[in-house]
Amino acid sequence: MAGDAERPKDAPLHRLGESELFSEAPELGVSLGSIFDHDLFNMPKIQKGMHNVESGERVVANNHAVRIRHFHQTLDKYINGEL
Repeated sequence: MAGDAERPKDAPLHRLGESELFSEAPELGVSLGSIFDHDLFNMPKIQKGMHNVESGERVVANNHAVRIRHFHQTLDKYINGEL
């Protein structure tokens, strides 16, 4: 946005009712709303699964976290001149 441009007005607030679906909100559209509906449906199952781990640790996206950790370890080795 250009420095001299006027800020647009805020979008109107739309609170969904207890039984309304995200896909029914016209500002989200059916596609994005359906994704939110699906995520909301899965949330209780995900929450239950997170509390069922015997170790008590919370493991979220472990494969992704391993890749990020490996990247940072490798980057540190390059910075320290080890590679």
